[in-house]
Amino acid sequence: MKHGTVTYNPHDNPAKPGEPINPNDPNSPKVTDNDVDYSKSVKETIHYVGAGNQTPSDNVQNVTLTRSITVDRVTGNIISSTKWQPSQIDYK
Repeated sequence: MKHGTVTYNPHDNPAKPGEPINPNDPNSPKVTDNDVDYSKSVKETIHYVGAGNQTPSDNVQNVTLTRSITVDRVTGNIISSTKWQPSQIDYK
């Protein structure tokens, strides 16, 4: 017998901590904070120096990293997660 799984991600299937993993069984394990650790915002700042008054301002760029997390519907254990993927590849 094989347990069912559910995959959470911020785009197709977001989840809320505390909700049942299996909505048809309110006694099933609950979604945890680890189950929804599938999105992170990061910021990169490039600070230029050395050109006196000609020195450009800091270049601040933001990116969101996302992944999918697969959870066992019976045990509530995380089975797997994908690699973090950036929302963009190229930066100015």
